[in-house]
Amino acid sequence: MPKLGIVNRLGTINTIVRQEGFLVSDNADYGAIANCLDRFHNLKSAAVLGTGSLAQTVLHYLLRRNLAATMLTEGTKYNHSKSNENRKFLS
Repeated sequence: MPKLGIVNRLGTINTIVRQEGFLVSDNADYGAIANCLDRFHNLKSAAVLGTGSLAQTVLHYLLRRNLAATMLTEGTKYNHSKSNENRKFLS
């Protein structure tokens, strides 16, 4: 049986592969985001443009690193931190 992982935490998929007779879903964006942002060791906060599935994936990554994040969309600003209501991303 395939393991459940980032897809369950995010609720979004962008890749499906057949593995050991099962269709397995994944979110390949999360790994790409981690590879890119892990280079910034002094990063303390970030702004995320938009609220779509890729923006949600970036937000999830930032919160797992205990970084403050601000989501900007159509003139509205949402501030997020690990300690507020967005803990659903960390389950």
